[in-house]
Amino acid sequence: MDSAGLIAKVKIEGTLRLDSPLLIGDGYGSEGHTNEADIHVLKNKEGRPFIPATSLAGVIRSRFSENHPKAVAGLLFGEIGRKDGSDIQSAVSFYDVVLENTSVIVRDGVAIDDDTGTGKKGAKYDYEAVERGAYGRFHAGLTIRRFHEEKFPDWREWVKELTDLLASGFSVGALTAKGFGKVSSGDVKAYVYDFSRPADVSSWLLGRPSEEVYEGNPDGSAPKDRLAVDGDFAVLHSLIVRDRDTDDRKTESGAAIHAVQMKSGESYVVPGTTMKGVLRHGSRKILDIFGVDHDFLDELMGSAAEGKKRKSRFLVDEVYFREGVVPALQSRNRIDRFTGGTMDSALFTEEPVWQKEAGKPVLHIHYEIVRPSKEEAGLALFLLKDLWTGHLVVGGEKSIGRGLLSGVSAVISYEGKRYCIEGKGKVTEGNAEELEACAKALAACGKEAHEA
Repeated sequence: MDSAGLIAKVKIEGTLRLDSPLLIGDGYGSEGHTNEADIHVLKNKEGRPFIPATSLAGVIRSRFSENHPKAVAGLLFGEIGRKDGSDIQSAVSFYDVVLENTSVIVRDGVAIDDDTGTGKKGAKYDYEAVERGAYGRFHAGLTIRRFHEEKFPDWREWVKELTDLLASGFSVGALTAKGFGKVSSGDVKAYVYDFSRPADVSSWLLGRPSEEVYEGNPDGSAPKDRLAVDGDFAVLHSLIVRDRDTDDRKTESGAAIHAVQMKSGESYVVPGTTMKGVLRHGSRKILDIFGVDHDFLDELMGSAAEGKKRKSRFLVDEVYFREGVVPALQSRNRIDRFTGGTMDSALFTEEPVWQKEAGKPVLHIHYEIVRPSKEEAGLALFLLKDLWTGHLVVGGEKSIGRGLLSGVSAVISYEGKRYCIEGKGKVTEGNAEELEACAKALAACGKEAHEA
């Protein structure tokens, strides 16, 4: 019997939406562009931003491979240079997703010196991104042959897993470790055309939907071997992540507004780049307390240093404010540090956001670690504690009390278990001793390094 014989076709379709800004650069830098951004959004010949099929294929294969052996992933997505000398063609075909309802934004960033906490000289950059809220039609196809069924009789599980992955979401493009490129499809469906059924053959040839349809389950594709922390926080006083593009706004008296809280669409936002920086800085302080070498941090959160470049396994989301905060103008004078008096012509006005109702959760912070060790899980818990108690400050102007948070509730998912924390840090679900064991593992790591 011919092992390459065709036994089924599958179509997976849905509307793919951007849940956070998307950064896929065109690779040309400033050449041929009218603005001065260092990275520009990839667009097709009609000038419309799109997600290339190659990017989708790469990230979906990577996510699928997290839960399956290499041989199974190779059987579905193709493999070159197998041990027996043969190659396998990919059974999956992806297509570009051309985006609609797009708005291209420009954000800026700067590399921070870990020792001084200040920006590195010459490390300022600007980049374009497609704002969240854009969407486009997703199309993928599977060609199932007899040898697929021989090696993996339950190939329909592949269909379900891929469809669930699209429903639950994944990240694509650049800066995914900092919350960019999160996409999902709330209406994704897989149409299975089993060619052993004459009706399916007819439907395939005539372009009609199949009778066997699988709808994506957003809760059906939880990645394995990850630790995830989801926390809800209140802002103790005020918070600002500066967006200096104030659209020439002025106060009622005609004075310029120098900085406002950054927005993403209509929502106030703490960018993923800022959140990753806060957590990295906090991690460094924690490791210093326990005497753990900073290579630990580079291995977890990545490094761009020459000779030791590493990809981050620590992922954060962009943080969008819920209802419960209000912007309010505040004018201040710069003070001469020598005389203690105000400086001439140094009045400036800002518009941070303020908590309206004390204790109400207005921020949801999510971070996770891929393939965490117990010591890394311990670090994630210490970071949650420091955020919870206000020892980690988010945003700017911490010297005047901005950016302090207070924990309201949190959920930790680790090794297939769920732990809930409420109020003043009490574990209300799950075994607290298991979490303490992770914290002790990090402390022991530092002790061992000191003794060595």
